[in-house]
Formats: sequence, structure tokens, C-alpha cells
Amino acid sequence: MKKDKYSHTAEGAAALRAAGTYEKKAKPNPDILAEKLIRTKYKIIVKNSILRKLVLAFFNYNLPGMYEAHLCRTHYFDYIVNKELSENASQLLILGAGLDTRAYRFKQLSNHVQFFEVDHPNTSEFKQKRLAKAGIDSKHVTFVSVDFTVENTEDKLICNGFDKLKRTVVLWEGVVMYLNKEIITNVLKFVASLGKKSSIVFDYVYPSFYETPDIYKNAKKHLRYVKKAGEPYTFGIDFNQVENFVNQHNLNLLSNINSDTINQKYLSKYKNTVTPWYAFAHCANNWLGENKT
Repeated sequence: MKKDKYSHTAEGAAALRAAGTYEKKAKPNPDILAEKLIRTKYKIIVKNSILRKLVLAFFNYNLPGMYEAHLCRTHYFDYIVNKELSENASQLLILGAGLDTRAYRFKQLSNHVQFFEVDHPNTSEFKQKRLAKAGIDSKHVTFVSVDFTVENTEDKLICNGFDKLKRTVVLWEGVVMYLNKEIITNVLKFVASLGKKSSIVFDYVYPSFYETPDIYKNAKKHLRYVKKAGEPYTFGIDFNQVENFVNQHNLNLLSNINSDTINQKYLSKYKNTVTPWYAFAHCANNWLGENKT
């Protein structure tokens, strides 16, 4: 990320979530605060039904299935957060927080939960300014700014009051596919070292998506678009290998949901579907997760 620049991807994702709150053909996106955080030029598009439909049509042409992926991902991650925090997790850690709003939408749980948001200093600063402008209270949130190229995330977390002995739920949304295996391995090992029953939820793509794109409709179009945007995909996991992969890092797979299940669960009455190379996973340490889904 360039100096004095925040993540435009983060604001774009928030704009998609904001647009999804107006959805009538599928279950609306539950992120009712996203619209408050995006800048005016995005709000104008989101609020105007004609402009919103035109922009979503353009987005769907370039990245078919990704709007739906954002819609479903918000529902699924919200479900996991609500479930984990209701089962006495005492810390919520959001890695690459961007304009995520869960620390504010789930604020009613702040009497027993500590909220930590980790991101690049520029993006974190931008978000805090947007929160202040929107009048959204963030005093209960600990913002941890990390320059990932030169700083250790774990060290910075601990310096900011994070307790590794507490049960923690970690959100890793829209990040894994842009990293390398070493970073991903380190994060999973970190989660395995946290308090009993700590868990992590993340989304991921299959390596076949960017290695052999011919087997998927629209895959080449996606890859051209993200390459032009300077954010190529660099990591994937085969759906049937996820359990073995997380087991190697002392984590147990609780749920692993592919595009067919995502479509059935969230888009059964919707004309479009999520991309077929996309999935969600939830895994935890020190327990077996008897009720896998």
C-alpha cells in the first residue's frame, strides 16, 4: 500500500454490502452500518435505485458472482460471530478489518467481549475518521495498526492488551486468497495457541481457479480483472484438503461450505449464484466440534 493511501478495496467491499441491504430478491445484507462509512460518491449510487442497479449490473458483468459472494459471506460470518460470542468467547479479533462493522453491530456484547481490529495504519486511520464522521461510537474497540511488511502482528496485539489465554473468535474475511502459505500458516498456528475453543472463520478459493481457469465459466474474466487491479490471487486450498490443512496446524475443522451449499442456503430464490471456486471454513483449537455442518 502506498504512503498516505488507504485500501480502496475495503471501501468497495463496504459499498457492495451497503447495496446489499436494499436487496429484495435475496435475503438482504445485514450490514446496516456499511452505508454510513462509505464516502458520498458511493452513497449516492447505493441510495439511488437506478444507479445502484446499473452499477451492480456493470460489476456483475466484470466479476459475475462476487456481489453474491459478499452478500452470503456477510450472513455466514455474522452467524459465526453471533454463535461464538454467545458461547462465551471473550475476544473478537478482526484481521484486515477494513470497513468491517461487526464490532459496532454486535456492540451489545461489549460488556463481556473485547473487540480488536487489525489493519494497515492508513486504512485504520481512514476508518476511524469515517466512524467519527458517521457518529458511530468506537471507544469499545482497540485499533491495532500494523505495517505488515516490517511489524509483527502478534507482538502489536499483545502490546495493545490482547490476551492469548482468552477464548477468541478470529475473522479473516476476503484476505486468505491474496497471501502466501507462510503467512497463512503463521496465522493458523497463532489461533491454535490461543485460549481453549478459540476459532477462526475465513473464506478461500480453490487453486484450480487460477491454475487451470479453463474448467470454470468466467474464471479468466475474474483473473484479468484482479490482475489489472493489482490484486492477483496467490493462494488456494482444494475443498477436500481443507480439513487436512488445518489439522496440520493443530486446528479442527468445524464447517466447510462450498458454493453449492452457499447457494442453497442463502440464494435459493435468487437468479444468480456465487462463483463455483469459492468456499467458507470455520475451525477451532482444542475441541472436536461435534456438530459439523
